Amino acid sequence: MSCEGRFCGRVTLADSCGSCPRGSRTNQTRILCQPCDTPIPVNQMLYLGFMFLIALLLHFIALKVGTQNVKRRGYLLYFSAIFEIVLSVFLSILVFHPHWSLSLNACEVHSLADWYPVFYNPPSTYCTHEVVYPLYTLVFVFYAFSLVAMLLIRPVLSHYFVKPPHAASKAIYSALYFFPILCIIHAVCAGLIFYAYPTVTIMGSGMTCAIYLAKEDITWKTAFTVPKHLVVIVTHWLLHIYGLLSFTLLQNDYRDIALLLLAPCPTLFFLMTRKFSDPLEFDYRGR
Repeated sequence: MSCEGRFCGRVTLADSCGSCPRGSRTNQTRILCQPCDTPIPVNQMLYLGFMFLIALLLHFIALKVGTQNVKRRGYLLYFSAIFEIVLSVFLSILVFHPHWSLSLNACEVHSLADWYPVFYNPPSTYCTHEVVYPLYTLVFVFYAFSLVAMLLIRPVLSHYFVKPPHAASKAIYSALYFFPILCIIHAVCAGLIFYAYPTVTIMGSGMTCAIYLAKEDITWKTAFTVPKHLVVIVTHWLLHIYGLLSFTLLQNDYRDIALLLLAPCPTLFFLMTRKFSDPLEFDYRGR
C-alpha cells in the first residue's frame, strides 16, 4: 500500500510510513525507500561544479578589489584560493558515500519539488529528508571546508610571502561575509539554481566579459598581448564552454563539440564591432 505523503516511504514492508534514511528516497510507487547507489549523473556533477566555481570566482573578485596595495607576490594569493577550493572539493567528496572514495552516489532528481520536501508533508506524518542527496548537504560541507582552509592557509601565506602582509586582509574579511550569504542562498534557492545554472552561467559570463572589455578599453592588440587581459578573456571562454556543456551534456558528440567552438564568438564580436559603438567615433557636429 502506498504511503500518503509524496516523499514518504518504508524501509521494509513491515514498517510504518515515514521519512527515508539518509542516502535513499522513495520509489515511484511510494511504498519502499530505495538506496541511492547509482553514480552521480553528469547534470548533477556539473551543478556541483557550478557551486564550486561560484565560490572560487568570489574569491578572485575579493582578491582583485582587496589586494590593490599588494606590492610583492600578490599572485600567490590567487594560487592559494585555487588550492583552498580544490582541497575543499576533494575533502567534501571523500566524506560522502562511498566514503573515502573520489566517486559519488546520488539520488535522481525528478522535479523542483524534490528540493523542498518540507512543503509536501502529509498531515499525519513528517517525511522531510534530503531527497536530492547529496546535492543539498554536500554544498554546505564544501563551504565549511573552504572557510576553514582559507582561515588556516591564507593568513600564514600573507604573513610570510606577501608584502605588505596586512594588504591581503580585506579579501579574507570579504570571504567571511560572502560564505554565510552563499549558505543562505543555497538553503533557500538550491532547487531554482539547479534548473537555472546553465542559463546563469552563459548569461553571466557573457555580460561580465562585455563589461570587462568595455571598462578596460580593450582592443585587438591589448586583448591577446597583455597577460592580465588574456587570462580574463580565456577564463570567460572557459565559463562559456561550461555553460554550453551544462545545456548539451554532450548528448550528441559532433554537434555539441561544434557548439563549444563558438565560445570565443562573443569576445570576437565585441572586438570587431567596438569601433562602431565607441562614442568618440561619432561626429555630433552635424546636429
